[in-house]
Amino acid sequence: MTDHMDTHYLITIWYKPASTMRSLLASGGGHGVACGIAGLLGVFLAYRLSSGSVSEIPGLFAYPFGLVGGIAGLYFFAMLVRNFGRWFGGQSNLRFVRTAMGLGLLPWMLLAGLLSATLFSSMEASSVSVLLPAFFVLFLYGYVLLLIVAMNALGLGALQTTLVLALSMVVTFFLVNTVAQLLVRIP
Repeated sequence: MTDHMDTHYLITIWYKPASTMRSLLASGGGHGVACGIAGLLGVFLAYRLSSGSVSEIPGLFAYPFGLVGGIAGLYFFAMLVRNFGRWFGGQSNLRFVRTAMGLGLLPWMLLAGLLSATLFSSMEASSVSVLLPAFFVLFLYGYVLLLIVAMNALGLGALQTTLVLALSMVVTFFLVNTVAQLLVRIP
């Protein structure tokens, strides 16, 4: 980060994502925090999955798998984004793409945390429905932030980056779906 920026990049990424991402990429920082955000998102998703179903594995054991799965998912998704970005002429270091993707997941990590908190507190459906506009805004801003940071990391335009993200999400969805179906069928 540059010396004139006194505010931490986790705060400035919310209201100045492009300039914050450019300065992070120039300094090479933020990779550990990006991996931490992805790991925490994995833990929140593991909590949601373990508490929503009756399984033989207790929820406590799902958290380390969620942490590792979130970080591994970040590495895999960033690799897809970088490789598909090359099809459109984007040139970027894989570490920079991982940093951008991890920081782009910040609103979705917050959204998953809020949803987990509402599940943990056993809120009634009417109380949760009051929060739906906030959930929608976080979801939408999460995609906008992911698009902006990916544009800066790949050096592509908005349409090209949208296509790269869409291709990466489709490949990830079908791969995860296939692996999950194989795991469910194994006795």
